Amino acid sequence: MATIRKDIVNRTDEADIRAIDSGLKNPWRWDWLEKSVNGVYVREVIRKLRSCGVAYCLVCSKELIYGSRGFSALAKHMESRKHADAVEARQKNVPLPGAGGYNSDISYGLHPMFKGCLTASVNSFSQQLVPLADRIANSEAMLLGFLAEKSLSFSLAPDLLVLVKELSKDRKALNGIRMHRTSAAYKLRFGVARTFEQNLVKDLKREKFSLNIDESMSNNNEKIVTVLVNYLRNDKIVTEHLQSFSVPSVNSTLLFQGIVKLLEENNIP
Repeated sequence: MATIRKDIVNRTDEADIRAIDSGLKNPWRWDWLEKSVNGVYVREVIRKLRSCGVAYCLVCSKELIYGSRGFSALAKHMESRKHADAVEARQKNVPLPGAGGYNSDISYGLHPMFKGCLTASVNSFSQQLVPLADRIANSEAMLLGFLAEKSLSFSLAPDLLVLVKELSKDRKALNGIRMHRTSAAYKLRFGVARTFEQNLVKDLKREKFSLNIDESMSNNNEKIVTVLVNYLRNDKIVTEHLQSFSVPSVNSTLLFQGIVKLLEENNIP
């Protein structure tokens, strides 16, 4: 985990940079921070310390000696493989919610008169590393906590995980989803179910099929007839739910009439 150095010098401090770097061939210059290396401003990752000829890299947590080579020493470090690996690690390992940490001040080193004109920018370097294994464990805990809170079967965990991964592929759409109990029932009945039924009817108009009829009792003591169809789709025999309807009593006449009505309403030959 990155630590906050207490000996970082800010441009607004009373500390005299010239006195700190007295006698150096290449003393510290604030305009170094306005330069960029590999598309990253130096001020995002480098800090001046209260030591002669010493700077500090926030990403690598490493002290840098610049007294003899000046800015070239800072640039060489930012171009190094070790620094690039550290940047990649910080971009992939982000803080867990509520884990704390701190953010780098991207206005570091600017002259005080220009700070008020600084436009909002995004610092791409996370300041706290959380290993991937810990992030996976946190996600697993959230999933299991949801199942336990809603009294759902743990056998749903694999299927729920597949759903979560699929939804996360389109983050913008996921953030725009709004779902309440009433709208969920309406969208399921007149949206999802209607679409599945229409697609099934199209298949039945083209393919030969067989019917599987079953009768059951609902919670309201109604006799419900469920009609399933078996047919060949993509070289596989599939079973789909076509429709369910209620009948006052179960006999061959009412079943026949219900099936005929169902086929005629959907124009199934």
